[in-house]
Amino acid sequence: MNTYEVEIQETLTRLVTVEASSPDEAIRKVSANYKAGEIVLDSENYIDSNFAHGKHPVCLDKSA
Repeated sequence: MNTYEVEIQETLTRLVTVEASSPDEAIRKVSANYKAGEIVLDSENYIDSNFAHGKHPVCLDKSA
């Protein structure tokens, strides 16, 4: 038997509404809240998974 390393990547996403004076300020505010742990993405925010070995990624859709 051979041994292989397989990378698993999950994509989580959430749309956050924030009041700000510009798009850049909105991104800074949300980024700061995320880094402070005030915004936490979990399984409810799951979009898809990718599995890769070398240069052969395989994409699995959430609905599959």
